[in-house]
Amino acid sequence: MALAKQHPEFFRVRNDPTRKPRVALLARYVLDHKQLPDGEEKRPPLEATVANKLMELAIQLHDKQLERKNRWRTIILPMAVAVIAAGASITAAIIGTSKPTAPAVAQQVAPADRPQAGGR
Repeated sequence: MALAKQHPEFFRVRNDPTRKPRVALLARYVLDHKQLPDGEEKRPPLEATVANKLMELAIQLHDKQLERKNRWRTIILPMAVAVIAAGASITAAIIGTSKPTAPAVAQQVAPADRPQAGGR
């Protein structure tokens, strides 16, 4: 029942709460009734070619659905990587321009004309 409800393109579902739920394959539902030897009228079984065509159609629909489901891998994932790379580049540029300048080397080295402490 769940499969039939998910695929109305293939099945007809009777959801009458007062009656027993039923599922009919649409391809078989459109066939005319035939008289059986016991006097009962029923629809004949599907021919093998029709059943094969239905299976091919179901496989094609399934493949298209998988392609839609996995589309994010080919579109969204590269876009996300590009956005992250751009953000990293901008962050690196901001950090590079905001670094303080290095202290002057002359302030760190003692002048040559002043004697060093320690008595040499």
